[in-house]
Amino acid sequence: MPKQIQRLLIVFAVFISLFLVARHYLVPKTFGDLGHYRADALKDNKDHEIKYIDTAQCSTCHADISSVKYAGVHKKINCQTCHGAGSKHIGDPTNNLLEKPTEREFCGKCHSKNIARPSSVIKQIDLTKHNVGNKCVKCHNPHTPEIKIVVAGSDSKKDDPAVCIACHEKINNIKMTGKHKPLACQICHGSGLDHIKAPSIKNITKPSKREFCGKCHGKGLAPASNFIKQIDIKEHNTDNKCIECHIAHNPLEFK
Repeated sequence: MPKQIQRLLIVFAVFISLFLVARHYLVPKTFGDLGHYRADALKDNKDHEIKYIDTAQCSTCHADISSVKYAGVHKKINCQTCHGAGSKHIGDPTNNLLEKPTEREFCGKCHSKNIARPSSVIKQIDLTKHNVGNKCVKCHNPHTPEIKIVVAGSDSKKDDPAVCIACHEKINNIKMTGKHKPLACQICHGSGLDHIKAPSIKNITKPSKREFCGKCHGKGLAPASNFIKQIDIKEHNTDNKCIECHIAHNPLEFK
């Protein structure tokens, strides 16, 4: 081995030895007992009292919520990330309630669209377009946001028009002013369960063919009715789709 390498190894050995000796005498024995602090220096310092607890303690009283949380994508998120430090709540739950954030902006801290975030890991939503005017918890259970839908204050997976209204209130307002008011959304758009679970991935059916409208409105094709407008689709504006002239949710209104 060359002499210059031997000299460098000796220098490194001496340096490491001095570092370890200095660390032994300079680092207090209580360092790290209370996080990255000297425990003996914090005994009388209330500003550094322990505020956060082990999440396992949350499950002791909230086992039902924990079971829901650990079944979803939020399972790795500490409860205190959303609800705040839990030490005082553990000591006196009645007089020290946890935070229950419901504002869209709070959810947006993690889920608002941001190109710096990995979309494959964190679901991103454009808060300026997605269900504007409603709180996220109106539709999503915050503990399992990707599956559970909150309807009328309870968790549900029902394929119910009330769920559609939560996100499509503007369209529903148009529908409710016209002749299609009594129709359930699913009659034209099909079951929306997959769309409800993952709206950006699974879209609903959007029929546009004349034959589809003819199932109800086609003279000779649909059952005769005094309540449903009947059209001879073989002669009526044959070169166009119905939705090119009519607003589907309120067909007596024209584009």
